[in-house]
Amino acid sequence: MFWFTLMGFLRPAIKIFLLPLYLIYLTPSDYGLLALVGIFSSIVCICATLRLESAVRTYYFDFNDDHKRLWSYVSQIFSSIVVLGLTTYFILLVIGPTLFLSLIHISEPTRQAEIS
Repeated sequence: MFWFTLMGFLRPAIKIFLLPLYLIYLTPSDYGLLALVGIFSSIVCICATLRLESAVRTYYFDFNDDHKRLWSYVSQIFSSIVVLGLTTYFILLVIGPTLFLSLIHISEPTRQAEIS
């Protein structure tokens, strides 16, 4: 139980400890771009998995007495997550460059990002 608590606090703690480095080495537009990438990756993660792993935690005990149904349920959730993730990957592989170039304009000489 201690490890789950520690890992739960580790992710926000890393962000807090890295904040001074971000403020020293990144310009405000770079820091804003980093925040946008974080937001976008969170949204894609939710859309790609549909948070099906939460369903496993929720309904695990409904199938606890029947191990065959439990195995079937967990394998269906896992398969769905893999298929959704691969589908999202290939969609972003095809339309990702166009999408990102239309949202974020980077000028070559200064490498400053502009968000449209």
